[in-house]
Amino acid sequence: KDEKPRVESNFRATGLMIDVNNNLIVTNAHVLTEASRQIIVENNNGEQYTATSIYVNEKNDIAILKITDKDFKKMKPVPFSIKKKNAELGESVFILGYPKQEIVYGEGYISAENGYEMDSDFCQLSTLANEGNSGSPVINSNGEVVGIISSKENNLEGVVYAIKSVNVYNALEELKKENESYKVTSKPILRNNNRKEQIKKVEDYLFMIKGN
Repeated sequence: KDEKPRVESNFRATGLMIDVNNNLIVTNAHVLTEASRQIIVENNNGEQYTATSIYVNEKNDIAILKITDKDFKKMKPVPFSIKKKNAELGESVFILGYPKQEIVYGEGYISAENGYEMDSDFCQLSTLANEGNSGSPVINSNGEVVGIISSKENNLEGVVYAIKSVNVYNALEELKKENESYKVTSKPILRNNNRKEQIKKVEDYLFMIKGN
C-alpha cells in the first residue's frame, strides 16, 4: 500500500490513550489551539495517524482526541488505571512524554495539593518538564495515572502543574451524553511491576501530538 506522507508540524506535545474501544487520547486543551488545520498522533514506532478533537475544556486544560484513521489497529486494554482520588502530598510519581523526538522519563513528587493560585483542579509537582511534556501522564508507584501535565511555572525551576486525574473522568462523563460507550478501558496490571516494566508497558499508549 502507498506510504502516507509524513506530517511535519509546528509544535509537539504528548497524549495518552485511555479508551481502546473508541481510540480516545487525553491531552491538553492549550495544545489544540495551535492545531487549526489538522491533528496527527504518532506512536513510539513513528507511525502517524489522523485524529480529531471531540472534547475541549479550556478551564481544566483537558482535550480528548479520537483517532479517526482507518489504518489504526485496535490496541489491547491500557495496563494502567486512572485514579479517581487525589494524589497525596509527598507521593512519588514519574512522568513520560515527548519533550523531544523520543520518550523521555522524569520523576518527582506531589509538592502541593493545589495548582497555581490554589486552583483545586490542579496539583503541583516537583519535577522537570519541557514544552513537549504538555499532556504527559503523571503516574504513581502503583501504576495509577494521578494527573496530566499542564504547564510549568515560568519563573520557578522544577515547579510543574498537573490536572488532577478525576478531571479525565469528568470529561468522559460529559462525552457519555453523546456516546454511552466512552469510558476508560483498562487492565490495571502495573501495580505489581517494577519501574522499568511499568515504563515499557505504558510506552505503547503514549502518543506524540502534532499539528499545524
